[in-house]
Amino acid sequence: MRSAGTPDVPKRRTRGLHVESPPAALSEVEAWCRQVGLRLTSARREVLEVLRAHQDPMSAYALIHALSKRRRRQVSPPTVYRALDALRDHGLIARIASRNTFVARRSPVARDAALLYLCIQCGSAREVRDATVARRVAIDATQLHFRVAREIHEVEGVCADCADCADAAAVKPSAGTPPSAPGGSR
Repeated sequence: MRSAGTPDVPKRRTRGLHVESPPAALSEVEAWCRQVGLRLTSARREVLEVLRAHQDPMSAYALIHALSKRRRRQVSPPTVYRALDALRDHGLIARIASRNTFVARRSPVARDAALLYLCIQCGSAREVRDATVARRVAIDATQLHFRVAREIHEVEGVCADCADCADAAAVKPSAGTPPSAPGGSR
């Protein structure tokens, strides 16, 4: 879920791992909502549209600001929080607990475990669904007689774009410093 301008990567599958498929079309999401009996109110639809358009995680207050700007009038926090709760309860969005932010899910029908890879440098989030993790959690939950309500795993690190930038910066000599001679200094 990178910033706008980054092309969607086609769905790749590696041993039960689903990486970055394009987000479901809003019409597909609406059809799914009708099927499961979720009323997609105007507030819920707008929150979902803003999250999908923004792509990177957003706080509730950033959503309130964006919706207020979009509607050209102040949106009340309870309206946004109710919409977030309903969308999260049905798996259309995920809450990133460590950052208290929200992100649109790639697909409402995904049943595998959601792993969110969070970049600690640029703040981006990429969703990966993993059937292996889902099976492991199901086995553990069964043994513990535990009912799983929601399954979102957060993984923090540095994304490929930020790592590439850091690698490029490490290779470039700083201004006024001549590049090292081959073989190092003596």
